[in-house]
Amino acid sequence: MTGTVFLVRVQDHAGALERVLSTLRRKYLGMESISLFPGPRGTYEVLLRTSPSASPPHRVKAELESLVDVREVQRLGAVGELETRELALVRVPPGSGAFLTDAGRLIGQCPDGDLLEITGAPEEVDAALADLAHRDLLTGFHRSGEVPIPPGLPNNNKGEDGK
Repeated sequence: MTGTVFLVRVQDHAGALERVLSTLRRKYLGMESISLFPGPRGTYEVLLRTSPSASPPHRVKAELESLVDVREVQRLGAVGELETRELALVRVPPGSGAFLTDAGRLIGQCPDGDLLEITGAPEEVDAALADLAHRDLLTGFHRSGEVPIPPGLPNNNKGEDGK
C-alpha cells in the first residue's frame, strides 16, 4: 500500500492553518509530509502526503472537508504516481563553489564555505550529493524533502513537448 497526496486549499483566516494541523494530529490521519504555499485569492495551498499506513483516503478527505476554513480538497493520486522535486542547500569548501556549477548553482560564498543550490528529481539530488561526497567536497547539506508537483501545473524543466 502506498501513501496518497492531497491538495488542500485553506482560507487565509486567523487560526485556519492551526485548525487544519490540529485535526491532522488529533485524528491520527498519518501525515508523512506537509508543504505550504501561498495560493490564489487569499488562500494557502497545502500539499499533504500520507504514509502508507495512514487512514483511508476517503476518511482523510472527509475530515479535512469538515473544517470551516477548508475551501477545497483534491486527491491528487498515490505517492508513486506523481512527479516530485527536491531542493538541497550544500556547503562545499571555500572557493570551490565557482568550479562546481555542473553540480548546482552557487548562491553564496563566505570564509567557512561556499553554498550551492541543487534542485531536481530526488534521484538527481542524490546523484549530485554522492558525486560531491565522492570527491571529498561535501562539508554539509540540508534537503527540503520531496515535494509533489500537482498535475496540470507546468514543469519549467521540461521542453515544449513535455520531455
